[in-house]
Amino acid sequence: MRRLRLFSSLKSRIAIFATVLFLAAVWGMALRSAGELRSEERQLLSAQQLAAAGFIADSIGAALRLHTEALAAAAAGMPAGAFADPRRLAAYLGERHTLYRFFPRGVCAIDREGRCVAEHPRSAGRTGAYYGDQDFFRAVMASGHGAIGRPQVDKTWRQAGVVLAVPVTDERNQVVGVLAGTLTIPGSEVFQVLTSSRTATAGNILVISPRDGVSISDARGKRVLEALPAEGENPLYDRTLAAAFEGSELIADAHGVERLASAAAVAGTGWFVVYSMPAEQAFAPIRGMVAAIYRDAAILSLIIAGLIWLFVRAELAALGRSAKALKDMTAGTLPFHPLPMEGSDEIARMVESFNDLQEQIGRQQAALRASEARFRQMFEASAWITYLVDPETRRIVDANRAAAEFWGYGTDELQGMDIGRIDTAPPEEIDAGFRLAMVDEPVNRSWHHRLSNGEIRDVETFACPLLHGNRMLLYVVAFDITERRQREEQETVRNRIFELLARGGDLKEILGLV
Repeated sequence: MRRLRLFSSLKSRIAIFATVLFLAAVWGMALRSAGELRSEERQLLSAQQLAAAGFIADSIGAALRLHTEALAAAAAGMPAGAFADPRRLAAYLGERHTLYRFFPRGVCAIDREGRCVAEHPRSAGRTGAYYGDQDFFRAVMASGHGAIGRPQVDKTWRQAGVVLAVPVTDERNQVVGVLAGTLTIPGSEVFQVLTSSRTATAGNILVISPRDGVSISDARGKRVLEALPAEGENPLYDRTLAAAFEGSELIADAHGVERLASAAAVAGTGWFVVYSMPAEQAFAPIRGMVAAIYRDAAILSLIIAGLIWLFVRAELAALGRSAKALKDMTAGTLPFHPLPMEGSDEIARMVESFNDLQEQIGRQQAALRASEARFRQMFEASAWITYLVDPETRRIVDANRAAAEFWGYGTDELQGMDIGRIDTAPPEEIDAGFRLAMVDEPVNRSWHHRLSNGEIRDVETFACPLLHGNRMLLYVVAFDITERRQREEQETVRNRIFELLARGGDLKEILGLV
């Protein structure tokens, strides 16, 4: 099938190859740059988001420690036997003015049995309430250390809050009670960093307590004490809940939306700050930069492709003119003549080589014509029976006058005749002789030739391959040996008769030979 003209043109192929090579380099660099940019920006964004989550977690943790330390200082200063004298204990709590800067809702002193024996301010109405079933109370009494209660709605204030509790010890360092203070959610300065204008608008920031299965608050102060999704409902929370994951990762949420999530632990609480943002939003700047890279690569590709095409076209214009001249000379429109030396060094050398080749071919053609003329003269003037035969078809290609006179046919009649009409040997024997003559030294064989009048003559042939035009033929020279064979047969009979006479042979046998 003929190739498309676009791809059969040298300048087109050179231009296309150079363009494809350049485009591969440009787009390879663009894709690599875009990939590296995505990777680096993703790492940078992940690090920034994790740093933000860590900052919020550290701020909340520091605020909780400060509140806890204030509560612990008040507990450490309680007079001995304070739980035995509730009035004295309430007066002591009322004197701790600094403490209420951290706990505006007040504090409560709880004895070993879990009853609140004193509080401040008194109006809170917690005195006498039972807290023995609360997790913070049990944790402090069991460990002797401070604890954070489960985020829940405070029974007194009817608001979402979390209780901080520290142990109260006697002179023997035995836990004799618990001092607890409530922080409201939101409203407490502990969570102020979460709802600040700087963080409230940047993605979705949520403080969760995996231990309690609830969210504490988010940046907008709306998801307070909201139950966390059950296992399997939200891969984002599953990742955090299952392995206390800290770091940044691309995770799909419950709706299948891919999000860049960062999680940081709030030290000493079991809480986590989860900062998540839709990947589409997080990586929007990256997509803009990548699109700019691709746009610039596309524009550069078009410009370079056009310049390459124009350059190749100009450089190969001389080659095109030479090709047209060659075509015209081949078609006979123009006579053969040397091509002009123009174009680049390579094209000029090619034209020079063509001119030299054309000159050499002219000399060879002249020599070939002279050689063919000599061969034709020798072939026609030869007194020997000479002919050319095609070994593939067994047809006579040419025969000289001596062959025509011997066989009794005209030379025109012999051309194209099957040699089987003359040679009496079976076709397979003729083919075997031809094959042998084509691959071996010149072959000498004896054959029987049938003349046009039906007479059979004995001939001896010498055959060898000969390149004639663009095909290989057999050049055959034949000699009529009929009379020689007859003389040889007569001599053989005479010698046999003499031999029989010398031996006194039978007269009948002798007469049979005669």
